[in-house]
Amino acid sequence: MSTQNSWADPTPAALYAQAVGVFGLGALMAGLVPAVESVLMIPWFCGISFVLIFCSIVQYRNNDLFGGTINLLIGAVFFGSANWMSLLTKFVGLPLGAPVLGILSQGQIPVLVEGYFMIPLIIFIAILGYQGGRLSWMIAAMIWFITLAVLAIMVWNFLGQPGIQPGIDGYIVNFWANASGWMLLVTGVANLYVGTAVFLLHLTGKLMLPLGKPIFK
Repeated sequence: MSTQNSWADPTPAALYAQAVGVFGLGALMAGLVPAVESVLMIPWFCGISFVLIFCSIVQYRNNDLFGGTINLLIGAVFFGSANWMSLLTKFVGLPLGAPVLGILSQGQIPVLVEGYFMIPLIIFIAILGYQGGRLSWMIAAMIWFITLAVLAIMVWNFLGQPGIQPGIDGYIVNFWANASGWMLLVTGVANLYVGTAVFLLHLTGKLMLPLGKPIFK
């Protein structure tokens, strides 16, 4: 495809949007903010999903199958349907769930199904990490780290999502949930770094921030 017919690379915008999302979700899952504050995250996730889906469309148009696929999955599935419904059914119930959601408030629906939804997502993101490794070990590590975070969330789901403390000042206190939160925060830092490196590369034509060598041929 000629550059005349292609759009600008949206990768920096996608990585920055991912960083915004994983910082917020990571703080919640790590137990750094009360669980009830999750209701404030829903409009943020709506915006993040829109940005990532739009970026994926541009990347597909530019024949960037790797970037388009990973941003579509993270935008539509992870920050989209999965987190919207998960936040509504689990955390908005503390203490607003009963009047807002009726029978969907916390404790009235099973949570195991969320773990099963995450199984193919984890597998496919891990596979995408291989392609990332053909570009840079840092990109592969960033992808695999978010894979581990989602894996920890999946385990937490299969355990029945224990540790969500009730009340306005209740936090999430569980090893698997908290571990996933800290991994998400580390992923957010990596997203900011890689996004800035790609942004400066496009602006200056030089790789100002090193991304490391490929680990796969």
